[in-house]
Amino acid sequence: MNLEELFKEYKDISLNIIKVLEDDIVEQLGSEFEKRNKILEEIARRNENKDVIRQLYEVYDLFRIDEEMQLKLQKSMNDVKSELVKIKKRKEANKSYNNINARSVYLSKKI
Repeated sequence: MNLEELFKEYKDISLNIIKVLEDDIVEQLGSEFEKRNKILEEIARRNENKDVIRQLYEVYDLFRIDEEMQLKLQKSMNDVKSELVKIKKRKEANKSYNNINARSVYLSKKI
């Protein structure tokens, strides 16, 4: 595969990652990032001139795509964190409610 084909495939995978993030199909992210990483490793192995790589990066508009992917990934991570916080609060509320019920049973038996 030549360098341009690698950049085209990198772009396609990056766009697919963005689509996966939008569709909230988290299970596919690992394999997509693995494919993307293999392409990056292949590009690095070729020891091409940095100017050529930068030019191809600009031609395929990868700066914008990578930035968009980063923003969507950050948003997805924040959504997951907020969901975990909600779950933790629900668990604490249930635990407190159960403790109150246990105390009332104890108090009713003592009377």
